[in-house]
Amino acid sequence: MALVFALLLAGPPAAHAASRDAGPCAGQAAARHGHIAAVLDRRAGARRTRGQLGDARADRRRSRWHARLARYYGEQALLRPVPRGTAITYRTLRRSRALRRSFLTGFEQLTPENEMKMERLQPAPGVFRFAEADRMVRFARRYCKRVRGHTLVYGRQLPRWATDGRFGPEQLGFEMEWHVRTVMSRYAGRVAEWDVVNEAIGPDGSYARNVWFDALGKRYVERAFRAAHDADPSARLFYNDNGIELPDHPHTVAVRAMVARLRRRGVPIHGVGIQNHVSTAHHASEAQLARTIRGFTSMGLNVAITEMDVKLDPPGTRARRLERQRLVYRAAARACARNPRCSSFSTWGVGDGVSWLGPMAGGLLFDRGYRRKPAYSAVSRSLGSPAAP
Repeated sequence: MALVFALLLAGPPAAHAASRDAGPCAGQAAARHGHIAAVLDRRAGARRTRGQLGDARADRRRSRWHARLARYYGEQALLRPVPRGTAITYRTLRRSRALRRSFLTGFEQLTPENEMKMERLQPAPGVFRFAEADRMVRFARRYCKRVRGHTLVYGRQLPRWATDGRFGPEQLGFEMEWHVRTVMSRYAGRVAEWDVVNEAIGPDGSYARNVWFDALGKRYVERAFRAAHDADPSARLFYNDNGIELPDHPHTVAVRAMVARLRRRGVPIHGVGIQNHVSTAHHASEAQLARTIRGFTSMGLNVAITEMDVKLDPPGTRARRLERQRLVYRAAARACARNPRCSSFSTWGVGDGVSWLGPMAGGLLFDRGYRRKPAYSAVSRSLGSPAAP
């Protein structure tokens, strides 16, 4: 607990760029959980004196957990690391205590995996269901975590009404903009960063064929960003894509060109999300990813690593494959940390048991039992993150 009291005496840390704000309430959270731990310790002592040994042991367990949280938040507030993030579903957040605890002391940012996509938020025209997304945002704010909104306009995971042809192009464009404005307005001031458009460019560099492009052409991207900015001018707005890790790949080149074109037109786009779904055999080197990041940041954009996982490819023993995975994660984290405009580093899931790749792929920082893998420490050290309490 000494670190917590040192933090309170020292005052607030020096200001950092807003894009790397790891949580302005970390100092308050450290003090709050330290106070709860002390109260539980006193209550445990009183109960032990009265012979209530079972209750005393329960209080001591809770006290140790709150002391752990206090140490974590105290270090976070002093270090101001590049935020570690991860995607979580509401179902696993609600059901898995192990996942919640791994998340709370292992990450500074939460991305709702599906709960903010159109098919979940607006299953019927004009019918919005915000309950699960609201609960995830409240959970994150309670524990001083940033939230990345994901995603407003995407060619997949759409409700039937958006794809069944009932709306002509003009009406479909209105419905898209209305969806963006409704969602952004609801979370204004609570969700500071959004993936506004997801995967608009295909692997060959051309626009991906989806319902939005077929109805509205490539201008749908601009319309989505302008609607988002109109609804919440304070939010940081990102374009997010997969397969853009290599700086000279046609996909990456096309995304750079699209974003540059949007910026010239005055479209309010503030950053690019690099998903970075890779494997131990197929991935960008640290130098290549650093070049890719610079290609975007040199345009005045922020960059975030938004969905990383590293599938364990054969051959080799599991120990050797985990070592290769550690090196891939470390290279990506270093490339991000060494560029001041890389604002966060996120994985697509906490542990292998809830990975979209399946549990056998072994692609995440925690295993199926939520034990930290070698890659976790490599990422944390590279980003300057709090030590595991």
